Amino acid sequence: MSTVLSNGLAAQKVTPEVILDNIAKAKKSFVLSKEAAGEAVARAYLVWTDTMSPKAHVDSINWMNEEITKRNAAIDQHNKEEKELREKAKRFVEGRLKEDNWLNSSPETEAERDELAKEKARLKSLNAMSPEEWTARRKVRVDAREGASKFIKVVKFVFDFDSPSDSSLTSRYATVLEWVDAKFGNELINDLVEITEAIKAAGGFENALNMQRGNKPEDEQAIKDREAIAKAIAEQAKAAVQSAAAKATFEMKIKNAPEGIVLVLGRYIDGKVEVVGEMPLASDRLNKVVSDFNDEDLLPTNDQVEFIARVLALGQLVDEGRTSNITEDGLQAGKKELERRMLTLVPSEKTGLELVVSARFADASVVIKAVPNLGRIDLGTVELPMMMPWKQSNDLGKKLEDPSKRRLLDVMPEYNEEEYSWIVSNSALIAIGSDNAEESFSFEALDNEPNMPLDVDIFKPQFAVNTSIEDLGNLYHVCLTTWKDTKDGTKNDKHMTLTFKDNEMTYEFPGKPSHTLPCAGANPVGVTMKFRPRDVHDLVFLLTQQQVDQVKVAGDSSGLLCVSWADNVGHYSVYLPTATSDHKLEHRRVAPMRIEADISLAA
Repeated sequence: MSTVLSNGLAAQKVTPEVILDNIAKAKKSFVLSKEAAGEAVARAYLVWTDTMSPKAHVDSINWMNEEITKRNAAIDQHNKEEKELREKAKRFVEGRLKEDNWLNSSPETEAERDELAKEKARLKSLNAMSPEEWTARRKVRVDAREGASKFIKVVKFVFDFDSPSDSSLTSRYATVLEWVDAKFGNELINDLVEITEAIKAAGGFENALNMQRGNKPEDEQAIKDREAIAKAIAEQAKAAVQSAAAKATFEMKIKNAPEGIVLVLGRYIDGKVEVVGEMPLASDRLNKVVSDFNDEDLLPTNDQVEFIARVLALGQLVDEGRTSNITEDGLQAGKKELERRMLTLVPSEKTGLELVVSARFADASVVIKAVPNLGRIDLGTVELPMMMPWKQSNDLGKKLEDPSKRRLLDVMPEYNEEEYSWIVSNSALIAIGSDNAEESFSFEALDNEPNMPLDVDIFKPQFAVNTSIEDLGNLYHVCLTTWKDTKDGTKNDKHMTLTFKDNEMTYEFPGKPSHTLPCAGANPVGVTMKFRPRDVHDLVFLLTQQQVDQVKVAGDSSGLLCVSWADNVGHYSVYLPTATSDHKLEHRRVAPMRIEADISLAA
């Protein structure tokens, strides 16, 4: 075989030897790239050891702190200039620049006119950029949020990871550094090679990453499971598309329709869909395309699975990860616990149990309460509050996150007087006889637990009104989207206020226009409640995702707002604490969960 290339490779002949040589070099480069990543981690670990670890000399610590301060000052200056540039571009396009600005001048020379034209074109182009494009131009400081990996700062500093798009790389390298620290943290390192060889022995950077994350390299069964799940999702979707009633029918010439399915491109104008043409759909892409089809009416989820998934999704409102004042051993000098988001089952006379998502090891948090619709769901009963271990709860949340995968799952309770578990089964894995077809998620009784998760302690509302999801959606898009990219409510020390009076709810924030939406239910006295902006953003955003038309809003001016609603599988209540003057969550109406007992006061 001999072929002549017509591109920039100088008309090189393509022979088997050339191809094999390229393959060999590609493999060598791949190996070298993995080894290079291992060496990068090793050297970053040495930098951390020398400048940030407990072993570091004070002079090295001070040097690193000074360098980080200088780096952050440069980043702050860059972001300030970007903000000024964005404002300048906007003022230029809107014609709001001062009259004496150079851009309003009339240059005399051709060179000056060309320069002015180029600057005007640049500003117009900048003004046309989206908020996401402006965000991508910003730089990220060399710092780390509370509770983050101790290696985040050194990774950002050493590798110049200062772009928002670098967050994944930062996390990956920090995680591998944690793996290295677990192996060498208490050892005397004599040579860099000791670390690089350990990473190589583990199978390289990716394997070390997976091991630290608690993931094992995918085995043969895991591969079969993944393929079976993907196939089942696609087959479900194809069956639904092929059997569903048509929403509209019209004649159209189609070039390809694998298995009778077509993909068309259209536009939405004035409430009508206008079909423009056919989108190519190759047979080998059919499964991938239809797997993204998600219609709850045509592809329903098991009710019990859906109820639990909705509760866990609401649970994302509960913050976690901050360092608490509670220690693991109860001693003042002990290692401090991190605030954790917990799922708890609480006894209920009416429904057998109630699901509660709230924080543990915290003074205050959002509290989610949900009870199942007994006409559709049977999760059994519990006699005492029972809590799912934190890791299991996180694993369950991930398992139920994807709607298409949820359709393959079923949840059955398994319980007696002392134990309670959810057995989650996967129909696709059952069909292939996989050992992973069922997974058990257990709960632990809280009768002897000194650190209980939080619950609503007292709630005495002064008002209760109804408001529509449509009006809340307008509030979100008009007033709240600006808080979407902030990490938490501490980004701004100003409070957001919600005032409920007569038949209205009014949103206010300093320096911004107010927004009023109608409410059903008179409240003549008027109650104003203060919140952290990001808390309200997250709550309203999740409310707009619910499959209901309206929600009930009730407020206790001593520190707690409750939003509740019911859908086809359950009833949900979200309790959001108000904000304190120092921008923390008010804790007066929440407290550690208590175990209730029937006590007779008769003589």
